[in-house]
Amino acid sequence: MTNENIRQAKQANLPDVLQQLGVVLRKEGSSYCSAEHDSLKFFKYNGIWLYKWFSRNGEVGDAIQYLQRHQAMGFQQALQALCAAGPSYRIPPIDGINTPNKLLWTSSSWQAKARQLIHTAQNHLWLGKGCNHLAYLKHQRGLQEQSIKKHRLGSLPAKAFMPSKLLIPCYNSKGVLFRIRFRIDEPNANAGRYRNMRGSNATFSFPLGITPGQVLIIVESELDAMLIAQETQKATLALGSTATCFNQSMRQFLISKLPLLLLCLDNDASGQNKTRRLLAQLPNARNWPVPLELGKDPGEIWQHINIQQWIEAGIKHFS
Repeated sequence: MTNENIRQAKQANLPDVLQQLGVVLRKEGSSYCSAEHDSLKFFKYNGIWLYKWFSRNGEVGDAIQYLQRHQAMGFQQALQALCAAGPSYRIPPIDGINTPNKLLWTSSSWQAKARQLIHTAQNHLWLGKGCNHLAYLKHQRGLQEQSIKKHRLGSLPAKAFMPSKLLIPCYNSKGVLFRIRFRIDEPNANAGRYRNMRGSNATFSFPLGITPGQVLIIVESELDAMLIAQETQKATLALGSTATCFNQSMRQFLISKLPLLLLCLDNDASGQNKTRRLLAQLPNARNWPVPLELGKDPGEIWQHINIQQWIEAGIKHFS
């Protein structure tokens, strides 16, 4: 790599690259912030994209340094990713969240590639090579084998610069695949554990069995939604991220068609901040978090309480 390559990489559109890596951003004027970490900002200065992480002692750096520090890339890999992106691509804002590849998941080529990846990951999970992931799903997340197969969860081994990871496919209410989420086994220091396959829709929520006239349980993670659906046989909706926003038609459906929205978001600051926003937007929503002394989400408490009884108690309490 030459000095010209380095200059080109520093001038590349960092938000574009991050979105293609599955990072969800929110636009703030001419800059951006991480949807997962409000204190992480991305901005352009003298033609170069920089980042500053205010809650981490004001850590600052350029695009190359961010990809090295927080996306588990080596120097050469970071330069290649940035040089391939170029400086001119503009990210269109959608409901406050920027999704440059918003249509890619609808393409036949993406769907074919995603289906093949799911097939490979399922084989790896069930043929013995993914035993660690299978044990995690069963013994740490409480999922039964029938549920694991139903939701087509899979395992991908480490390869080259890619770490081993759990594969979580997400389908909409019509059965169309719109996202593949990865849970990284050993994320780089300060990097997020969850990533999305390039081209996935990062802004859609993940529905399971939603039926007009029935109670809906809303959680953050897809695995929590699968667990609650398994234990209660009730409709669930996984936000996928506290940055997920419902559009007007979705809000209207939730308000007019469903009698009760039971909010069971994580018991941390981000989850409860999102809960307060949803309570303000949805008059039929009620807060029913997991008992704080037992954990922060359903995936942490299922071994300590009966999930079905906990959900039924919430429905009875607000009915």
